[in-house]
Amino acid sequence: MSKILKTSAEGRKCLYPRCKCILSIYNHQGYCHIHLERILQEEKAKAALLKRPVTEHP
Repeated sequence: MSKILKTSAEGRKCLYPRCKCILSIYNHQGYCHIHLERILQEEKAKAALLKRPVTEHP
């Protein structure tokens, strides 16, 4: 008995601005692998900035 794989809709495009990559039916993310990595890095950097304590300068 073979396992049925989940698939996403055909013809989906990467959500990153100006990216024309057509996503695989097996990629369930909204971004292609190149831009998904970039989005994750940007979110990580934003989270780090939000965690930094605010210091006042004289």
